[in-house]
Amino acid sequence: MICALTPYRLLLGKLSIVNSCGADESPNNFFIRHVNAQTEKTQHESTKNLKNNFQDLNFSERQLEIEIKDVIDATNTLIATGCTLENALQATEPPETISTDNINIRNHRRPEENVIDDVQEALIKATKEVLELVASNKMQAVLLDTTAGVLKNTSTNKQFFPAVASSQDNLSSPEERTQEVHYAIYAAEYERMASERLVQLCQNIIQDVANDLQQQADQVTHFILHNVNVLEAAKIRLKTKLNEVLAEMKLQQETIEKLHAAIRAKDDPVKVVQTRLHLRRQRCGKDLCEDTPHSKLVSEIVELADTMDGLLRKLEEAETRMKELETCQAKLEQEICLKQDSIRIDKTQVLPRRPGQPSYVRRLGRVNVF
Repeated sequence: MICALTPYRLLLGKLSIVNSCGADESPNNFFIRHVNAQTEKTQHESTKNLKNNFQDLNFSERQLEIEIKDVIDATNTLIATGCTLENALQATEPPETISTDNINIRNHRRPEENVIDDVQEALIKATKEVLELVASNKMQAVLLDTTAGVLKNTSTNKQFFPAVASSQDNLSSPEERTQEVHYAIYAAEYERMASERLVQLCQNIIQDVANDLQQQADQVTHFILHNVNVLEAAKIRLKTKLNEVLAEMKLQQETIEKLHAAIRAKDDPVKVVQTRLHLRRQRCGKDLCEDTPHSKLVSEIVELADTMDGLLRKLEEAETRMKELETCQAKLEQEICLKQDSIRIDKTQVLPRRPGQPSYVRRLGRVNVF
């Protein structure tokens, strides 16, 4: 069996060579000097490794700090977008109230919708917590490696740890440590990009809703003004028609009065002819005959009766037409009142409230006041 050469045996071999050569330096002094040199070399290499590890940890820490800052910025942007959405949603309430007042329907108000994405915000928060935990571990490792790196033989904060070099179950490899950092950064990048997409989606929705509401408000105002113009034109036409009806009623009233006067004017001729015929009937004997005067008187009575019938028919027609005109007048006046009331509502109640619509900037949720 071949015995393995240990550093101690090699050192003894060198010492024997030195002794055989008859060197002035004693074996013990040479051994002490060699051990001290070896210890110093090993300590120097450990310090160098700690410094390199310190630089790696500092690099990882800076990367994590940058990623944490990006995640915090993304979270703040998401929160600001949520506030913008709340403001934009609040900006939909005045148009709703105005429209509801305008059409006098208040019993079906549109409820507010919560558009804040709590799930996404919770994911961002959880990601930030993971990054902060990893960064905290890195900072602790940097502090420990810094403390270990500046230790010297003359340091006062050193002590014996006999079992420190034994195997530990909780130790991780540098590859695992690097993989942890890369995984945390990758997860943060994924969530941050998802937040950016969500913010862009929210901004697009806000823009579309603001444009739709503005277009709808302008369209409603245009329709109201157009309706007022239509009502004004209809009222003018109704008033013109009413004036024509009133003028015709005036003529009909004059006709009725003339017919009444003409009918009253026939009373005296009728009385005269009837009196004449009555007197002639008082004659006696053969003088009571149907002579020419008698025939003329009878013809005159028939003629006056026909004239009176014609006048009465004309009077009835005139009075019937007068009633029709009065009915038409009432309807026209009622229509004019309705038009005036509709115009008054649109002009004095609806249109004055239209300027209360939120501004376009307010619809975008960029300000908290009108």
